Order: sequence, then structure tokens, then C-alpha cells
Amino acid sequence: MTLIQIEITKVTLMIISATAVSFGSLLIFASSLVHTRSEHM
Repeated sequence: MTLIQIEITKVTLMIISATAVSFGSLLIFASSLVHTRSEHM
């Protein structure tokens, strides 16, 4: 692998992990919203 390929792989992994983290926090936020709503009803 060339240096450019290694850099591209690093950036791609960083983007994937950042997307996964933000998606996970969104899921937690949505589930907590649903949970509080169902409790109030």
C-alpha cells in the first residue's frame, strides 16, 4: 500500500466511526424520547 492509500484508509475509517457514533447517539436520544413519552401517557 502506498502512503496515499494509507491516508485515504485512515480518513475513511475516521468518517465511518464518526458517523456510527453520531448515529448511535441519535438512536439513544430517540429511544429516550419515546420512553419518556410512553411514561407520561
